[in-house]
Amino acid sequence: MGYREELQRLQHQLELANRAIPLIRDEATAERLARFADEIKGRLDKLQAATLSEQTSRPAFETAPHWEVHTHASEDNIRARAYKLWEAAGKPEGRLDEFWYEAERQLKAEQVN
Repeated sequence: MGYREELQRLQHQLELANRAIPLIRDEATAERLARFADEIKGRLDKLQAATLSEQTSRPAFETAPHWEVHTHASEDNIRARAYKLWEAAGKPEGRLDEFWYEAERQLKAEQVN
């Protein structure tokens, strides 16, 4: 199953769980479903971070004149930081490159300090 399909599946599961929680009268069951919804949200966040990375993957960056090989900041670290920045900005569409470059800049600055 590809990223998009898995992303849609998890979003659907999360939506169903969140709709069901207020309808459940048994507290223990509602709490278990809420924990399950939290797990789904965590998996969804990880998948969205991976998707963000896919959307900002090398082909778009390799053609940029300022492309550098990452010697210190790994792509995983950049991807995670870019995702956090994107999330903090309200998950706007069409600005993925901006968050990737900002994450890269921040990590490089941290390595210097």
